[in-house]
This record gives sequence, C-alpha cells and structure tokens, in this order.
Amino acid sequence: MDLNHENATSKLSSTKASARKTVWDSSTHMIFDELCLEEVKNGIRPASHFNKVGWTNLANNLKTRTGKDYTKLQLKNHWDSMKRDWKLYDRLMRIESGLGWDPVKKTINSTSEMEIPNYGKYVNSDSEDENNDSNEEDWLDDEKRFLLLCGLVVKGVMVVHNMMNIPRIPCRTSCRTGNIFIQEILNGHPRRCFEDFRVHVDVYKSLCSDLRMHYNLKETRNVSIEEFVGIFLLILAHGCGNRLAQEIFNHSGETIHRHFHHVLRAVLKLSGDIIMPKANYNNEVPPQLLNNSRYYPMFKDCIGAIDGTHVKASVREHEQAKYIGRKGYATQNIMAACDFNMCFTFAWAGWEGTAHDTRIFLEALRKPEVKFPRPTGDKYYVVDAGYPNTRGYLAPYKGNDVRYHIPDFRRGQTAAQRAPKGLKETFNYYHSSLRNVIERTFGVWKARWAILKDMHVNYSYETQVDIVIASMAIHNYIRMKGHFDEAFNKAQQEIYRPTRDVENDTSIRINGTQEDITTRRRQDDLYMSL
Repeated sequence: MDLNHENATSKLSSTKASARKTVWDSSTHMIFDELCLEEVKNGIRPASHFNKVGWTNLANNLKTRTGKDYTKLQLKNHWDSMKRDWKLYDRLMRIESGLGWDPVKKTINSTSEMEIPNYGKYVNSDSEDENNDSNEEDWLDDEKRFLLLCGLVVKGVMVVHNMMNIPRIPCRTSCRTGNIFIQEILNGHPRRCFEDFRVHVDVYKSLCSDLRMHYNLKETRNVSIEEFVGIFLLILAHGCGNRLAQEIFNHSGETIHRHFHHVLRAVLKLSGDIIMPKANYNNEVPPQLLNNSRYYPMFKDCIGAIDGTHVKASVREHEQAKYIGRKGYATQNIMAACDFNMCFTFAWAGWEGTAHDTRIFLEALRKPEVKFPRPTGDKYYVVDAGYPNTRGYLAPYKGNDVRYHIPDFRRGQTAAQRAPKGLKETFNYYHSSLRNVIERTFGVWKARWAILKDMHVNYSYETQVDIVIASMAIHNYIRMKGHFDEAFNKAQQEIYRPTRDVENDTSIRINGTQEDITTRRRQDDLYMSL
C-alpha cells in the first residue's frame, strides 16, 4: 500500500509540475538550444520530436547546467514553441518577398509590393499544407537542413524573444486623465465644448445617451462613453491625428484607434435612421417655402435639392489616377440630397473623383438598394445644370446667353443690368436662389468637420467613406437636437435673397404669374422629352 501510494503521489506531483506554466529566461533558452544541437550531433535525431533517450538526456543535462527540473512534457512544449517561433522568424526574414532584417534599425523591412508565396516550396516539401503534421518526417529528412534549422532557431528564437520582452515604459503618465478632461469640458464654460467638439453640451450629452441606448455603444472598465464620443468628435472637428489625441486623452495609440472605430460603427448605425426625409415629405409643402412669398407658390411642389461635392481622399499610389479629377488631387465624389431645413436626406459617398455627377445620379435611380428617396406625383427636387431635366428633377435653363448663378446677376453696374432678362433668366434667378440650400448645407457640414479637408493616410479608403457618412449623420443630429447652433445660424443669414429692385420690377413676370414660370419650365421639359 505504501509503495502504491508513493507511486500515485509521484505521478500526481509530475502531473502538477507539468501543468505549471514554465518560465524560460534568456540563458535557459540558450542552454536548451545548445543541448538540442549536441543531441542531434550525437545521432539521436528525432523524427518529429526527440526519442525517449533524447528527452532523458535533455532533462538530465539541463538540470546539471541550470539546476532546474523539467518534465518531458515541458521540454516538448518548449520545443514546439521554438518551432512556431522559427516559422514566424523564417517567414519574415527569408521567405516573404520584399521583407528583411535591417541590422541598423533592428526592424523588419518591407516593400510596398509584398508577395506571399507558399511555404512548402521553400522547404522542398511536396505537401500543399505547411501545417500538416503527417509530413514532419519529410521536413526533417536532410541532416544538414535540420542542423541549419536548429542553428537558426537559436538566433530566431532569441530575436523574437527579445522583441517580445522589451520592458514597457508608460508613456502617457499625466495626472489629468481623459475622463477628467471630458468632465472639465462638460462642466465648464459652454463655449469650450463647441470649440473642442463643434457641438454644444446638451447635444453632446444627448448623442452619448442615444448611442448608448439605441446603437449598442458600450463603455469599458476604464473609458466612459462620454470619453469615447469625445475622442471621435475631436478627431472629426480638428482633423487631428492619433498622436495628438493620445496626448489630450492620455491613452495609448491602440486605445484611441479602437474607441474611434467603436463610435464610428455606432454612428453609422445612427446614419441609417437619421439621413432620410420625413415620412410625409411627398405630401406637404415645406414650411420654409410656404412662409416665403419669394418661392410660394412658384416652387410649392419642391421637396429639396440635389448636388454633388468632393472631399479630399488618401488612396494608394497605383489607384490615384481614377480619383484625381478637375481639382487636381485625389477626391471622393459624394452625391447628396437635402431638405430646406439644411438636413441631408440622402447621401452616397465613395465614388471616384473622376465620376460625373450625372452618372452617380442615374445609378442612384437605377439601384433600389441605395434607397434613394424618389419624388412622387408633381413633387420634384431642384438640380443644377449638370443633371438631366426630367420629371421629378427640375434643372435650370441652359445657354450661353442665359444667366443662372446669382453672382452673374450681381455684376451689373445698374439695376437694369442686374435684372433678369426674359422668362428663362427669371426662372433661373429664383431657381438658383432656392437650390442654394444644398450649397449652404455642404458649407456648414465641411466647416464643422476639419477632417473633411484632408483625410489622413492612416485611414483606409473604406474608413474615409464611413467618416463622410458619419459626419453627415452628426450634422443632421445637431440640426434636429440643437436649439441654437452658430454654424447653422450663420448659413441661414447668408441665404441668397433677390434684391428689392428685382422683386418690385413687374417686367420680369412675363406672360403670367411666378407660378406660371415654373409650370412652363416643366412643360418645356415634357415637350422636349416627347
């Protein structure tokens, strides 16, 4: 009984010892590698692992050299770990085309054109799967190759080990944490919140609450949702990079990156609910028209304006040609529609800068999956001369002798020179004034978010497209939730208004009322289509 108990105790002790996590320091690494080489040179070469004699010799010699006891399982696990490290090291240092070790910088170099060939061709194996354990013997058949492998393992494991065990020194050690910074902003002077995040405190808090309750944005143990949103809005508002955000919020670059994208995904969900027209947009007259004698009843059936705009983009060098349009640098083209409250009701981002507005417009009409809000009945959008004048989309008259843009009507020295001449120019004058709402909406949107002026190269193109949509969603959110916003108020004051001498000059109303002008333009369109 005593003998059996002793054997059971010995087995249990061995099992517990092997179950413990073994710590291998650098000197033990080197000794183990040297002992492995000695066993191979002595002819005790393994197939996939050492044989029983080999493991026993390794354990005894390692204890003699280090004074530490290791079980066969611990030695085998470490051997397997070394093989995995070697594969990584060998792939980075020799196999991957375009990669290599820089002895000066002590870093892995890579070129812009990285190829990933099959691993098997570099170890002279017929196997198509480098991870197939059944081919381990083929991998070890050549004595010289195996000795070379063991020698390189010593170097490779030490490189990887040293790279992975560099002491981490805290970088952001300020006593003012990101949460303290946010609380200072939210509880301080109201002006600070608008200057830092381009939104007022009430809108900021409302946005945080809605993202938490409706769009699955969850705080972490160390970072609150208010801080998440602050990181996101600061980057959008000022176009700052990750490093500046690290300094302000006292977080690592990885934390800034991760939380920025958490909020980005949540705001993209919000965009699906907020970038859309009102449910009854085809059944009512917008109050901005109904209460304005300049546009009612002439444009009583208008539901909004459509136009395209460009945002600077960062794309790969070999793809830049299709993104560089008339602006001379890479851009993405965005088609958008807005209502007369300066809210986006539709947005389609991500088109190449060379794509024509008409092409994007026709694709939006053709593809139901983009969910373009079509006008019904007699309703229509106002569009500029670059779009087709068809039912539901009212464009201005074209011609070299027909003025359209408001500045063209302001260049004359006298009232008579500035006044529209004839039916077509009269229509164009009011049409341009009304369609200006989309220009002012773009202006407010771009002025608020500095990141739209120059996307950072560290954002993928897909992320740049997402940022455009997310910034439009917050634009709408501010308009709907904010009772007072400087940017929107300024844009409303800049609205183009016909001058008094034009409004009072009855000569511009040729052959009828203002409503007749719009009706005739739409009849012209019908006639031309026939």
